[in-house]
Amino acid sequence: TVYADLIALDPEDADSWQDRGIFRYNAGNYAGARADYQKAVELAPTVPRHLNLSDALEKLGDAAGALAQARTAHDLDPANMRAINRLSQLLAEQGKLDEAVALLDDRIAVGGKDRDVYQLTRLSLIGEFGDAETALAGLAEEIGTTPGNWRLHNARCYIKAQRKLTLDSALADCGRALELDGGSAGVLDSRALVWAQLGQNDKALADLDAALALDPGISESRFLRAVVLQRLGRAAEGTRDLAIARRLDPQVDRMFARYGISIRK
Repeated sequence: TVYADLIALDPEDADSWQDRGIFRYNAGNYAGARADYQKAVELAPTVPRHLNLSDALEKLGDAAGALAQARTAHDLDPANMRAINRLSQLLAEQGKLDEAVALLDDRIAVGGKDRDVYQLTRLSLIGEFGDAETALAGLAEEIGTTPGNWRLHNARCYIKAQRKLTLDSALADCGRALELDGGSAGVLDSRALVWAQLGQNDKALADLDAALALDPGISESRFLRAVVLQRLGRAAEGTRDLAIARRLDPQVDRMFARYGISIRK
């Protein structure tokens, strides 16, 4: 391959290893990507290279390794947004929500143009992994301040769907988000989860079809469509979706299990 030829020409060029790692990662070869990213990190450590290695390790189920690489990336540049978001997400997923929130609180206190992004991340993590009511109260306050922000309405919808809280009002939140953002795949995916939690599988399927028509690469939508089709007695139709979802994200079953949703054996 081109990448192998480039590596052969100069085995000490970290960029060539990194580029092949990205190619392998996008092709679903996470073990190959891990090896290439590891070599790139050894040759020339940077924040993006450590974060890419973290991504590959997570796909392979190495939670501790993924967290360690994210910490290293953050240590290299404590103000890097991608590193902060990645580290906070992994901390929350691994039962360290307080540390994740403290990390984000430090950045929120700095203020500036990124403050709202960090606040939304903070509330989303609390909503999924902590006290959902606290997160929803925080989102209500943010919406009161900036009522035209579709991301806030979408986050409130999604938290309610994840935690099975006031699902009727979740539909209103997603509806408002769709009005404000023009109908993105991400919001359609959020509303589909609400419909699925309500047991209205035909409506969930319609939103998932629309979301995947806009963005075929959403692993969550692929997985949920497989679940919904199974519920509708059309499991064979969802076989391809399930395979694609697990290829895109080998940890997707574990994520949906948190929401009480799984593929029946």
